[in-house]
Amino acid sequence: MTGLVLPVSGSIAEARGLALPLPFWPAAPAILTRRSGGDREPPDPTDMQAEIHRQPLAVAPDWQAEAVRLWREHRDLDPVFVDRLDAAGILGRCVVLSTDDNGQLAFRRIGEPTVRFFGRDWAAGRLGRPHIEDPFSVFAQQIDAEYRAAIDGGEPVLNRLVVHGLARPFIYSHLLLGYARPSGRKAVFVLVDY
Repeated sequence: MTGLVLPVSGSIAEARGLALPLPFWPAAPAILTRRSGGDREPPDPTDMQAEIHRQPLAVAPDWQAEAVRLWREHRDLDPVFVDRLDAAGILGRCVVLSTDDNGQLAFRRIGEPTVRFFGRDWAAGRLGRPHIEDPFSVFAQQIDAEYRAAIDGGEPVLNRLVVHGLARPFIYSHLLLGYARPSGRKAVFVLVDY
């Protein structure tokens, strides 16, 4: 797996020689990961929207269930949580968003499955920017509601999504692990499976 680190501004957290975003740091770096290989053109954003179906956590694949277990052990988001996700081989699949100085969720890390779907150019252009400003605006607004549910609800959210507006419907699932600090800082880890 290769990675591209794009500093947003300010300090960078170091772990195992790789700059990792700690979602509550307002000046965390943004990280893009993907497997080597070709890039693809992103889908046309004009009509992309999703049907979202909430799922019980019991149907999560083993690797997502392991992430839930780790999340429950680290409810106050600390670097150990990120290290354990990495050690379990889960971190490379994660999209990580945290609030920026304006309180909007911004991309800090974009994992391999998301890069594979949207393309490297899209992903590189999104790092450090609020996700709601995504060119796929209808889709981003639908997903934002789910991110907020995971953050504000204090429990993991597992969804099955059917994305329309593409050449054919695209089906995937995501597990959302939210964090909220008393200071108002928020973050969400998005674990994508397709």
